[in-house]
Amino acid sequence: MRPLLQCTREELLLLVSAAGFPDVARGMGEEMIGAQSDETWEAVLLATRSQLILKQLWDMQKEMNGQSPLTEELQQFIQRYIEAKYALRATNAKQDKRLIVHFSPEDEWLCHIQINEILHEFLLVPQAQVASMFNLFYEFKLPTAKQTTSFRLNDRSFDRLSRREELSALKESLSLTNEEWLLFDQLVMDLEKADWHFDNISLLQLHAKEADDGVVIEEIQFHLPSAEGVWIVRYEPWEENVVFLQLVGEEEWAASLEQYVHEAGRFVSKQQVQG
Repeated sequence: MRPLLQCTREELLLLVSAAGFPDVARGMGEEMIGAQSDETWEAVLLATRSQLILKQLWDMQKEMNGQSPLTEELQQFIQRYIEAKYALRATNAKQDKRLIVHFSPEDEWLCHIQINEILHEFLLVPQAQVASMFNLFYEFKLPTAKQTTSFRLNDRSFDRLSRREELSALKESLSLTNEEWLLFDQLVMDLEKADWHFDNISLLQLHAKEADDGVVIEEIQFHLPSAEGVWIVRYEPWEENVVFLQLVGEEEWAASLEQYVHEAGRFVSKQQVQG
C-alpha cells in the first residue's frame, strides 16, 4: 500500500485542470459543488492555488516559465485517474465515505477514498490486496464462525424492502418457510438499524457514451451488517426468485469480497480484449 495524495475536492479539481483536463475538471466541479459562473469557477481555482503552493504541489517557477506547475509523477497520476475505464465502487452511508478502485493492467491499482464528499485520499494497492481494502473500508465486527443461512425474494419484493411503509403489505405477499420467516424478521430488524438502507459494491464502466453521466453499473452486490453477521445480497437472474439473500460470518464475507473482485477483474479483462 503506497500513499499518493491527500487533498480537498477543490484541490483535486485544480490538479485535474492543471494536468491538462480543464473540461473534465469543470464537469467534476459541477457534480461536486454545483454549476458555477465562469468568474466564480476561476475564483475557486485561484483561491485553491495557494493551498497547493503551501503543500509544495504547485511549482510557481515552472508556472512563470510557461511549464506545467505539477511534477511529472503527479501529472501521470492524474492522467491515470481520469482515463480509467472501469472501477469498483463501495459505499458506506453511515460514515459518508466511498472507496473507488480503478482497474489497471499493472500490479498496483489506484484506490480513491472520498470522505464527506470533501476530502480525497489516493493510494496504490497491489492487486492481491484489493479485496482486503474493501474489508478494511467497512470494518464490520463479525462472528468468526457461523452457519451460513439464506433465502430468496423476487425483484419486486426486494425493491419494496427499502420502503418501510410497505412492510406489512410485503409480508402478506410472501410465502416463506418457518426458517425463512425467522431470517426475514432478522433482516427487517437489521434494516431498521440501518435506516432502511443497503450499502453496495458495484462494478462501473466509466466514460460510457450510452449513459448521460458517463457511468454504467455492470454488476452490483448489496450488503448490510447484522448482529448475526453480514447480509450479502446479489442478483441471480437465472433463478425464478432472482434476489439471493445470505447471512454469513467473517470468513464467508472475506471470501465473497475476494470472489467479487476476481469476477470483476475477469469481466474487465474480457471487455478489454473484445474492445
